[in-house]
Amino acid sequence: MSQDREIIKSLTTLTEQLAHVQLLAAQNQGNAQVTAMPDLSASIPAFSGTAIAGTGARESAREWISNVKMVAGQAGWRDGVVFAVAASKLSGTALKWHRARGKQLETWEKWAEELQKVFPDDESNPLAFYEGMLRRTQGPRESVVDYFFDKSYLCTKCDVKEDTSEWKNLIIAGLQNANHAAILRLKAASFTTSLELLEAAKSLEAGEEAYLSSHGSHRPPSQGGSKRVSTTPEGVETKPKQIAHGSAERAAEPKCYRCRKYGHVVKDCPMPVHRTNNETTKLGAGQPSQYVSASSSSELPNIKYVKTAVVNQKSYDALVDTGSSVCTIKASDAMGCCSCFEEDNLELYGFGQSPVKCLSRFRTTIEIDGVKGENVMLHVVPDTAQHFSVIIGRTWTELPNIAYVKVDDTFKIMDKRDDTFGHLEPFTKTKP
Repeated sequence: MSQDREIIKSLTTLTEQLAHVQLLAAQNQGNAQVTAMPDLSASIPAFSGTAIAGTGARESAREWISNVKMVAGQAGWRDGVVFAVAASKLSGTALKWHRARGKQLETWEKWAEELQKVFPDDESNPLAFYEGMLRRTQGPRESVVDYFFDKSYLCTKCDVKEDTSEWKNLIIAGLQNANHAAILRLKAASFTTSLELLEAAKSLEAGEEAYLSSHGSHRPPSQGGSKRVSTTPEGVETKPKQIAHGSAERAAEPKCYRCRKYGHVVKDCPMPVHRTNNETTKLGAGQPSQYVSASSSSELPNIKYVKTAVVNQKSYDALVDTGSSVCTIKASDAMGCCSCFEEDNLELYGFGQSPVKCLSRFRTTIEIDGVKGENVMLHVVPDTAQHFSVIIGRTWTELPNIAYVKVDDTFKIMDKRDDTFGHLEPFTKTKP
């Protein structure tokens, strides 16, 4: 009987303890946390063994295998699991190889070794890989972010150090929008990190999208950005640019602005010319100080107004246009004579039906016919905006020391401080 009492007492104690545990569990139920391990296999990219889009360079099997091993180590997978996960990530040619040959291999190590033999790295041929990297450009529907990181990866594989001038130029050269590339090239020296370059490119892309949206226009599906426009006149054969030796001597030679070749002037040019009347567009309302004359490749002005302008010891074909309020220079030519640019948001009218926004600007000395105009603001415009390398406007022609004389077919720039003008009396307006 006493034994039964002890058993009952023990059961009662256990029941009370169990009730107490249940009470504590109920009180803490709201604070319970459940932790689940992430699916690390999702971080392994697919491998096809084919060329990387836009480059011609093949995917790296060695690098892909290394990535699989790293993930397997983090997840603690056995070799059998690694084998199965890796095989599930194959596609294209690599998947066909696995079906025909790979699945017959017994171990993960043999499979990985065989895969790298079948799909060797292009890095064994550095020149071919570098050429593939150069061919990598932004696709029609590709965002600047996707292009940026993919091209950066290829540059790194070619031992091009990030944030160097070479790296920046390679990234910028592959952009689809030529105007965006010109702007970034002018500002490249100011970017101290790769992310600064990316942010600037994203800002330009967003600005273009906002402009197209506000004007009720959209990109055609086949185009991801502004179309690259050739500035070469029709019928002119183009050749790759070469670095010429003795540039100082070449600058002294006469250059024809029509065919852009040295050794003769335009009046002796053998290229046929189809002349049309040179017209300028109507001045934008409220923009009297932002006017420049339009000059396309099919509108050739009077030859006498075409001069050779020397900017920072570089010679360019220039059109002297007293109707233009400012002086402008093509972006590609600006890069050859200046390395330090200022921000410029000026919009110029006269380049067609819509205004042209300046890319940048800089102050310099411009010399024509041996006469120098100093501290002149030169605005940088897209290459497609004007035919001539430089347009000389009133910010140069109206300098205190500049004078010009036109007699018949002769147009001459002269210095007012010369004795030729010593006898001229200053002009003063008198009231009637």
